[in-house]
Amino acid sequence: MAFQELLILDVSTNQFTGRLPVGFLLSFNAMKTFSTKSDMDSHNNVLFGYGWKVTVDTKGITLTYERQMHSIMKTVDLSNNYFEGEISEEIGDLEGLQQLRISNNKLKGSIPKGIGALIHLESLDLSHNYLSGEIPEELTTLNSLGYLNLSYNNLSGRIPQSPHFSTFDNLSFEGNPRLCGPPLSLACEANNGVTLFPFVGLGERDEETMWKYISMGLGFGAGFGTAISFSYFLNNGRGFNSFWRRCFMISILFP
Repeated sequence: MAFQELLILDVSTNQFTGRLPVGFLLSFNAMKTFSTKSDMDSHNNVLFGYGWKVTVDTKGITLTYERQMHSIMKTVDLSNNYFEGEISEEIGDLEGLQQLRISNNKLKGSIPKGIGALIHLESLDLSHNYLSGEIPEELTTLNSLGYLNLSYNNLSGRIPQSPHFSTFDNLSFEGNPRLCGPPLSLACEANNGVTLFPFVGLGERDEETMWKYISMGLGFGAGFGTAISFSYFLNNGRGFNSFWRRCFMISILFP
């Protein structure tokens, strides 16, 4: 069975089981291309001569579309089921897809690099699965992505960095104990075993050395200043009136 013109597939919150039906999704030809406003208006005239309304959960909120084909997001929502297996690289063939939700299932394996081909994707939710491995760098190229949720999986390694990817906060990545780097507080460990601290780029040994020299410099400066001031005081230097001399002596006797 093929649904050539299907724009929204929402079978969320059911009890579907088995492997993720990626082959079935690839039959949705309308999701393989990105439609302009004029294209969608022509669909509206041909396919929807009667009143209609569609409600979709997207980007963490619920949106309702009513006779507004040009604003509909091409959506696949398989969340809250019992789908198993891996997400195929072929998912990247749905280049017109704008929202992909497969959260709260039993998916394993890695996040496919093919998702990086979904250049029009605005919302991606793969949370609450058993996905493992590193977050692919290809996701950082999705400049249309406004909502990302990869939380509560088994992901590991350094979170990729890019000007756009850095706009996502720790809620997008929490629940993955082996993930590290910004925006999480967990530091990443380089190949030589040196811990790298987020936003600083210094190894732990480098940071300890840096603070040691800073402490030495501050201690030397404080001691030198105290010695000069005390010497100046004992010789009745100009600029010290009796009040300040008393304060200085009290600070030395009662530190």
